[in-house]
Amino acid sequence: MSNQKNPEKTGVVAGLVIAAVGVALIVAPGLAGMDMMRGGYALNFVGIFVVIVGAVVGLVYRARAATLQKILAGENLLAHWHYEPGEWQRYAGAEFERERTEKRSLFWLVMAITVVIGGACLIFDPEAGKWVALVLIGMLAILAVLAFGVPHLEYRRNRRSTGEALISSDGIYLNGRLHLWSRLGSRLVGVALVEGDPAAIEFTIAYPSRTGTQEDVVWVPIPRGQDAVAREVIAHFEGK
Repeated sequence: MSNQKNPEKTGVVAGLVIAAVGVALIVAPGLAGMDMMRGGYALNFVGIFVVIVGAVVGLVYRARAATLQKILAGENLLAHWHYEPGEWQRYAGAEFERERTEKRSLFWLVMAITVVIGGACLIFDPEAGKWVALVLIGMLAILAVLAFGVPHLEYRRNRRSTGEALISSDGIYLNGRLHLWSRLGSRLVGVALVEGDPAAIEFTIAYPSRTGTQEDVVWVPIPRGQDAVAREVIAHFEGK
């Protein structure tokens, strides 16, 4: 059993706060005596949308929090690993290189596609195309921050901790990050042993998105002396 707090509960609170803001937007026009035809109904509509968003966020994180609570309590737990500072730092460096390469490759691919689309719009309709180009440039700027900044933030976060991993039948809780394959249509599509220093178990998780099914790869480093347990974990999922 882990003594860690359940950070997914923060998402539940955030959902409730968002929903409360939506309710405030719904009732505010009436309390303020606002003319409903002059913005009142618009605020009501926005409020209803915000309430729905808050409810969805709250329900999603409530399910995640419940699953994580079971993992922290040791239910269906297959492995609970702590790492020595040296081996965790090696993992942090290897994970940083992997994430940086993956995210930058994806960014350059998106950038190439965006340039083609923006260029085509400018050629066929220069007047409207310039606005499309501005939107695409803004989108690329945001993606650049994510692609080049997030790996560094994760690396800094990993270097400041010693590392802990909990692997269960429902998901992984790795150094404060929850990865599930039993919620919202996600599923585990592959488990494999990755040789290296350190060696790791590679979990491939598929989840639905607006563009179809996407995959997320999570590497869980294997602590020294835990090779037999790692093989048991892999055998467990291969048996399913």
